[in-house]
Amino acid sequence: MIHIKLSSHRQPQWFSLAGIHTRGYAFDAQGKLWQGAALCDLLQGVQDAVSLEAIVSRLNGCFAIIIQTESSTLAAVDRMASMPLYWVQEQGIQLISDVPQHAASQFPNKDTDARRISEYLLSGFCSGNDTLQKGLNVLQAGQILEIRDSQSRIIQY
Repeated sequence: MIHIKLSSHRQPQWFSLAGIHTRGYAFDAQGKLWQGAALCDLLQGVQDAVSLEAIVSRLNGCFAIIIQTESSTLAAVDRMASMPLYWVQEQGIQLISDVPQHAASQFPNKDTDARRISEYLLSGFCSGNDTLQKGLNVLQAGQILEIRDSQSRIIQY
């Protein structure tokens, strides 16, 4: 089971409906604004990363999306990752959060990654999905995460 821990103190607020969690707003190709319940309704019926990609690839805006289905958990961020999502999938713990401290505190591995620290000190950021803490990952801009049967995959849209 994948745990989802979302902050209630960040703006814009998360909106949740029937296993779909959305934050932010998006415009479709016709210029229609989608947010809150309407954005959740747009995502009804999404069952896998391919069907989620078909929708989010046509959206522009600032958003984060998490969808829990019977067989998988999906997460997506906009093309700028303006509302980042973090995930842990290690040692029997699976968690997605919008706050890195929430995700990092939920698993016992507190080790830092020396290579990532060097990279951060030289460039000011960590490249890829890695963070300074081993096992803590972040979705990059325009990515979809699919966790199914304890296996994860990332799709760039």
